[in-house]
Amino acid sequence: MGALSTADRSTAALDGAEPVEQRVVDAMLDCIGRWGLGKTTADDVARAAGVSRATLYRAFPGGMDVIFDAMVRHETARFFAAVTGELEDATALEDRLTIGIVNAARFLSGHRALSYVIAHEPERIIPALSFDRLERTLAVAASFATPFLRPFAADDDTAARRAEWVVRILLSYATNPSPTVLLTDEASVRRFVTTYLTPAFSAQPNS
Repeated sequence: MGALSTADRSTAALDGAEPVEQRVVDAMLDCIGRWGLGKTTADDVARAAGVSRATLYRAFPGGMDVIFDAMVRHETARFFAAVTGELEDATALEDRLTIGIVNAARFLSGHRALSYVIAHEPERIIPALSFDRLERTLAVAASFATPFLRPFAADDDTAARRAEWVVRILLSYATNPSPTVLLTDEASVRRFVTTYLTPAFSAQPNS
Protein backbone atom coordinates (compact mmCIF):
# COMPACT_ATOMS: atom_id res chain seq x y z
CA MET A 1 0.00 0.00 0.00
CA GLY A 2 0.95 3.63 -0.21
CA ALA A 3 2.55 5.48 2.66
CA LEU A 4 1.13 8.12 4.94
CA SER A 5 3.18 10.71 3.12
CA THR A 6 1.15 10.36 -0.06
CA ALA A 7 -1.21 13.01 1.25
CA ASP A 8 -1.61 15.83 -1.24
CA ARG A 9 -2.98 19.02 0.19
CA SER A 10 -4.08 20.16 -3.26
CA THR A 11 -6.81 17.53 -3.06
CA ALA A 12 -9.87 18.18 -0.92
CA ALA A 13 -10.29 16.02 2.16
CA LEU A 14 -13.51 14.42 1.02
CA ASP A 15 -15.52 17.35 2.40
CA GLY A 16 -17.84 17.07 -0.55
CA ALA A 17 -17.55 13.32 -0.91
CA GLU A 18 -20.53 11.11 -1.58
CA PRO A 19 -21.76 9.26 1.55
CA VAL A 20 -20.48 5.92 0.30
CA GLU A 21 -16.98 7.33 -0.10
CA GLN A 22 -16.98 8.75 3.42
CA ARG A 23 -18.31 5.49 4.81
CA VAL A 24 -15.57 3.54 3.09
CA VAL A 25 -12.86 5.86 4.39
CA ASP A 26 -14.24 5.68 7.93
CA ALA A 27 -14.49 1.91 7.64
CA MET A 28 -10.88 1.60 6.56
CA LEU A 29 -9.78 3.71 9.53
CA ASP A 30 -11.75 1.45 11.83
CA CYS A 31 -10.36 -1.74 10.30
CA ILE A 32 -6.76 -0.55 10.49
CA GLY A 33 -7.30 0.48 14.09
CA ARG A 34 -8.52 -3.04 14.85
CA TRP A 35 -6.27 -5.27 12.76
CA GLY A 36 -3.61 -3.12 11.11
CA LEU A 37 -2.77 -2.59 7.45
CA GLY A 38 -1.50 -6.08 6.74
CA LYS A 39 -4.67 -7.88 7.78
CA THR A 40 -7.21 -5.41 6.41
CA THR A 41 -8.77 -6.55 3.15
CA ALA A 42 -11.22 -5.01 0.70
CA ASP A 43 -13.87 -7.40 2.00
CA ASP A 44 -13.26 -6.18 5.56
CA VAL A 45 -13.62 -2.55 4.52
CA ALA A 46 -16.74 -3.20 2.44
CA ARG A 47 -18.34 -5.12 5.30
CA ALA A 48 -17.53 -2.40 7.84
CA ALA A 49 -18.86 0.27 5.48
CA GLY A 50 -22.04 -1.67 4.86
CA VAL A 51 -21.53 -1.82 1.09
CA SER A 52 -20.84 -4.56 -1.40
CA ARG A 53 -17.36 -5.22 -2.75
CA ALA A 54 -18.61 -4.11 -6.17
CA THR A 55 -19.85 -0.81 -4.74
CA LEU A 56 -16.52 -0.28 -3.03
CA TYR A 57 -14.62 -0.73 -6.27
CA ARG A 58 -17.02 1.53 -8.16
CA ALA A 59 -16.36 4.29 -5.64
CA PHE A 60 -12.61 3.59 -5.61
CA PRO A 61 -11.66 1.97 -8.96
CA GLY A 62 -8.04 1.57 -7.89
CA GLY A 63 -8.95 -0.56 -4.91
CA MET A 64 -7.23 -0.52 -1.55
CA ASP A 65 -4.36 1.77 -2.51
CA VAL A 66 -6.80 4.44 -3.67
CA ILE A 67 -8.92 4.06 -0.54
CA PHE A 68 -5.77 4.38 1.56
CA ASP A 69 -4.72 7.57 -0.22
CA ALA A 70 -8.22 9.02 0.25
CA MET A 71 -8.07 8.15 3.93
CA VAL A 72 -4.70 9.88 4.29
CA ARG A 73 -5.98 13.03 2.58
CA HIS A 74 -9.04 13.00 4.81
CA GLU A 75 -7.06 12.64 8.03
CA THR A 76 -4.45 15.20 6.99
CA ALA A 77 -7.09 17.80 6.24
CA ARG A 78 -8.97 16.92 9.44
CA PHE A 79 -5.86 17.83 11.42
CA PHE A 80 -5.33 21.03 9.45
CA ALA A 81 -8.94 22.07 10.07
CA ALA A 82 -8.72 21.26 13.78
CA VAL A 83 -5.59 23.30 14.44
CA THR A 84 -6.08 26.25 12.07
CA GLY A 85 -8.31 28.32 14.34
CA GLU A 86 -5.99 28.02 17.32
CA LEU A 87 -2.97 28.97 15.22
CA GLU A 88 -4.76 31.98 13.77
CA ASP A 89 -5.67 33.21 17.25
CA ALA A 90 -2.05 33.07 18.38
CA THR A 91 -0.05 36.16 17.47
CA ALA A 92 3.37 35.38 18.94
CA LEU A 93 5.90 33.13 17.21
CA GLU A 94 6.51 31.14 20.39
CA ASP A 95 2.79 30.44 20.72
CA ARG A 96 2.33 29.39 17.10
CA LEU A 97 5.28 27.02 17.20
CA THR A 98 4.21 25.52 20.50
CA ILE A 99 0.58 25.12 19.45
CA GLY A 100 1.51 23.56 16.13
CA ILE A 101 3.96 21.05 17.56
CA VAL A 102 1.82 20.02 20.54
CA ASN A 103 -1.36 19.64 18.53
CA ALA A 104 0.40 17.62 15.82
CA ALA A 105 1.94 15.32 18.42
CA ARG A 106 -1.36 14.84 20.25
CA PHE A 107 -3.20 14.16 17.00
CA LEU A 108 -0.68 11.52 15.97
CA SER A 109 -0.45 9.87 19.38
CA GLY A 110 -4.22 9.77 19.73
CA HIS A 111 -4.86 8.41 16.25
CA ARG A 112 -6.11 4.85 16.72
CA ALA A 113 -5.21 3.51 13.28
CA LEU A 114 -1.76 5.10 13.19
CA SER A 115 -1.03 4.03 16.76
CA TYR A 116 -1.82 0.42 15.87
CA VAL A 117 0.46 0.48 12.84
CA ILE A 118 3.32 2.07 14.78
CA ALA A 119 2.97 -0.46 17.60
CA HIS A 120 2.43 -3.60 15.54
CA GLU A 121 3.59 -2.87 11.98
CA PRO A 122 6.42 -0.32 12.25
CA GLU A 123 7.95 -1.64 9.04
CA ARG A 124 5.04 -0.06 7.17
CA ILE A 125 5.80 3.39 8.59
CA ILE A 126 9.56 3.48 7.98
CA PRO A 127 9.27 3.72 4.16
CA ALA A 128 7.08 6.81 4.59
CA LEU A 129 9.96 8.56 6.31
CA SER A 130 12.61 8.01 3.68
CA PHE A 131 13.64 9.49 0.36
CA ASP A 132 10.93 10.72 -2.01
CA ARG A 133 8.05 9.81 0.28
CA LEU A 134 9.50 11.95 3.07
CA GLU A 135 9.81 14.82 0.63
CA ARG A 136 6.07 14.64 -0.05
CA THR A 137 5.35 14.59 3.66
CA LEU A 138 7.53 17.64 4.19
CA ALA A 139 5.95 19.48 1.28
CA VAL A 140 2.41 18.96 2.56
CA ALA A 141 3.16 19.90 6.17
CA ALA A 142 5.42 22.82 5.27
CA SER A 143 2.89 24.30 2.86
CA PHE A 144 0.36 24.33 5.69
CA ALA A 145 2.78 25.83 8.23
CA THR A 146 4.32 28.49 5.98
CA PRO A 147 1.49 31.09 6.15
CA PHE A 148 1.53 30.93 9.95
CA LEU A 149 5.28 31.60 10.03
CA ARG A 150 5.30 34.24 7.30
CA PRO A 151 4.83 37.19 9.72
CA PHE A 152 8.08 36.21 11.40
CA ALA A 153 10.21 35.82 8.26
CA ALA A 154 11.76 38.32 5.89
CA ASP A 155 10.06 36.92 2.79
CA ASP A 156 7.98 34.01 1.46
CA ASP A 157 10.99 31.85 0.63
CA THR A 158 12.49 32.23 4.10
CA ALA A 159 9.14 31.40 5.68
CA ALA A 160 8.80 28.27 3.54
CA ARG A 161 12.31 27.05 4.34
CA ARG A 162 11.84 27.64 8.05
CA ALA A 163 8.49 25.87 7.98
CA GLU A 164 10.18 22.82 6.44
CA TRP A 165 12.90 23.02 9.07
CA VAL A 166 10.34 23.00 11.88
CA VAL A 167 8.52 20.05 10.32
CA ARG A 168 11.80 18.12 10.01
CA ILE A 169 12.47 18.71 13.70
CA LEU A 170 8.96 17.58 14.63
CA LEU A 171 9.28 14.39 12.57
CA SER A 172 12.70 13.68 14.03
CA TYR A 173 11.48 13.89 17.61
CA ALA A 174 8.23 12.08 16.81
CA THR A 175 10.01 9.09 15.27
CA ASN A 176 12.95 9.11 17.70
CA PRO A 177 11.52 10.27 21.05
CA SER A 178 13.77 12.09 23.48
CA PRO A 179 13.36 12.01 27.28
CA THR A 180 14.12 15.74 27.32
CA VAL A 181 11.27 16.80 25.03
CA LEU A 182 7.75 15.46 25.49
CA LEU A 183 5.95 16.58 22.36
CA THR A 184 2.46 16.19 23.81
CA ASP A 185 3.28 18.32 26.87
CA GLU A 186 2.88 22.06 26.29
CA ALA A 187 5.35 23.15 28.98
CA SER A 188 8.03 20.79 27.65
CA VAL A 189 7.55 21.93 24.06
CA ARG A 190 7.46 25.60 25.03
CA ARG A 191 10.84 25.25 26.78
CA PHE A 192 12.25 23.62 23.66
CA VAL A 193 10.74 26.31 21.41
CA THR A 194 12.06 29.25 23.46
CA THR A 195 15.50 27.68 23.87
CA TYR A 196 16.14 26.53 20.30
CA LEU A 197 13.51 27.50 17.75
CA THR A 198 12.63 31.13 18.36
CA PRO A 199 16.31 32.15 18.60
CA ALA A 200 16.85 30.58 15.19
CA PHE A 201 14.07 32.73 13.75
CA SER A 202 15.88 35.80 15.06
CA ALA A 203 19.00 34.91 13.08
CA GLN A 204 19.87 36.39 9.71
CA PRO A 205 16.74 36.69 7.50
CA ASN A 206 17.95 34.22 4.89
CA SER A 207 19.55 31.72 7.22
